[in-house]
Amino acid sequence: MTTRQLQRILLVDDDPDIRRVGELALERVGGFDVEICACGEEALHRAPAFKPDLLLLDVMMPEMDGVTLYQNLSRDPHIDDVPVIFITAKAQQPEVVRYLALGAIGVIKKPFDPMGLADKVRTIWSRQFDGRQDAEDDDIEVLRQLVDTYQQKLAQRLQKLDDLLSQVTGADSRQTLLEVKRVAHQLAGSGAMFGLPAVSEICSELETITDELLNTERPIEDHDRQRLLPLCRRLENIIDNESLPGSRPEGSSGGTLPG
Repeated sequence: MTTRQLQRILLVDDDPDIRRVGELALERVGGFDVEICACGEEALHRAPAFKPDLLLLDVMMPEMDGVTLYQNLSRDPHIDDVPVIFITAKAQQPEVVRYLALGAIGVIKKPFDPMGLADKVRTIWSRQFDGRQDAEDDDIEVLRQLVDTYQQKLAQRLQKLDDLLSQVTGADSRQTLLEVKRVAHQLAGSGAMFGLPAVSEICSELETITDELLNTERPIEDHDRQRLLPLCRRLENIIDNESLPGSRPEGSSGGTLPG
């Protein structure tokens, strides 16, 4: 766990009331230096000069949502290692898991208590960089560990699918297709639960096509395999886009997405 100082916070929210309350809560109550932005484009222009220690981003914003903004900021070499906390009204387990998988160090649910916002931010920061935890933090850490484990398995299972599909041709492909179906079925059931609904959707499609091929009486040909390969490529793209959009912040756990 690496010790880092927190003083400069970039707060981005399209709601003027949230911006006003957030600025007062973080500056006057919390004693932080705060830069306020109303949209993603504004944040992209102002963040490099401000050099924040922490990004506090609303998820649901028009034109550029908080996740896209974080991915864009993470491509800037001047601020690519800045940790992020997402603010959202949608803070159920699948959403929280997804944000943690993206590299967030925490999630704050709307509506939040303005007088407790600074302490909440400090608690999340301390958990990440000072090793301090409370009961809620223990739950978040368990979720983070589950996400990391799932990510590792997803990468392994995707590699397994690639290996299996390379063997799918000819009359003796039935056993291989059964294994493809088994892996796809597992991922179809687990992806959405871990905040990756697209993984579930693609793997359901992969399972359906595999079923069709298993039910045909003719030998499996290369054009049959070509129906499956694009789905694997789409899974690879999801892994690239949903895993950390840059280097993970110091002290955060890592991993590529699982399968």
